[in-house]
Amino acid sequence: MHRIDHGDPTEVVAAGVRQDIGRPYLRSGQAARQAGVNPQTLRHYERRGLIAEPARSPGGHRAYPPQTVTLLTVIKAAQRLGFTLDEVADLTHCTCPDCPLPFTDPATSR
Repeated sequence: MHRIDHGDPTEVVAAGVRQDIGRPYLRSGQAARQAGVNPQTLRHYERRGLIAEPARSPGGHRAYPPQTVTLLTVIKAAQRLGFTLDEVADLTHCTCPDCPLPFTDPATSR
């Protein structure tokens, strides 16, 4: 893994993941690019409740947790299989204690 230290101990960039808010995150363009979607798709999925509204960086940028890329990939795969976004929302918001899916309800994961 390539690490770049910019001199500020609160901000280390490792493979595009920033950490100046106390936890690793990706900016909108980074998350979209890694998931193979358009940045507007992220905003659309936020409005639809498919992904949680992310925290903001000190500069006001959306700060998506790295696992957002996995969720976006699952959403797009489900769409390719013919699921509607409403059906995908039902699938990804499962809160069953024994659910095998690696996702939680976005409203509770903020």
